[in-house]
Amino acid sequence: MDNKKKLVIISHAQVQKSSRYRWEYFARTYKDWEVHLVTPRYWETRWFKEVKVFCVKPEHKENFFIHPMQTTSVDNWGRYFIIGLGKKLKDIDPDVIYIVQEESILIHHQIYRVKNKKSKVIFFSMNAEGRERFGKKMQFLLKYFLFPDIKRNTVAAITHCKEGVWSLRSQGYDKPIYIQTNIGVHNKVFQPMPKIRQVIRKKLNFEDRFVIGYAGRLVKDKGIDNLLEALKLVNFDKWALLLVGDGYDRDEFEKIIKNNNWEDRVYITGFVEQHEVGRWMNAMDLFFIGSK
Repeated sequence: MDNKKKLVIISHAQVQKSSRYRWEYFARTYKDWEVHLVTPRYWETRWFKEVKVFCVKPEHKENFFIHPMQTTSVDNWGRYFIIGLGKKLKDIDPDVIYIVQEESILIHHQIYRVKNKKSKVIFFSMNAEGRERFGKKMQFLLKYFLFPDIKRNTVAAITHCKEGVWSLRSQGYDKPIYIQTNIGVHNKVFQPMPKIRQVIRKKLNFEDRFVIGYAGRLVKDKGIDNLLEALKLVNFDKWALLLVGDGYDRDEFEKIIKNNNWEDRVYITGFVEQHEVGRWMNAMDLFFIGSK
């Protein structure tokens, strides 16, 4: 069909399969749209101790397309450009471009300058704290160049919480803002798995324990320090703790675990792919959400 509307999603996060599921679903559901994912061809993540490498191949399924492209950086999510992006956008000729990048990310400003005139641009913001979390140089750039550029060139924003709305409004963004999670939930990844539950609990020797669980970054901002302090007050002896993820404060948390002689009842997985998180969650009896 030549009259299909065309949506382009641009984000380095699309190197992960778990970030692409929702767009495949969108394409299957809305046949009057073409969905094009523009993502780095090769990417490395170095958030914590491990290096994770992603290689993306081109894909085409009916009205769903993946366009892996070379980037100027393969590990700096805030400071990269896509080589040949202008020609790619000219070939696709999108009606809508969705930039899954925060306000401080430079890829915004490449897109605005190479996109077709008819393309409407929306962007996703996870910034719920205003500009205070940035250094003075970045605050200056946001105020006088980056954010004014975003306000001029976008028609709407999507954020993940009401604080994100407040942050954008406080910076003068007066266009529509919608609240929605960025990734969504894949019901085949997050579902009951009784056999997997038994296997993991047996492997960890947690079969007869009440397993408290957490999944995410191991940092104080997520309240892990509060959780460990609370466990000191628990009188029930059959508890165990399963921490799924990695983070900058992991060493400090491990010291607390060792000082309390909890090595046999606390297990830290380290970095886990998003599509594996649901398996680990099946081993839990209680899930902890302690984000501050």
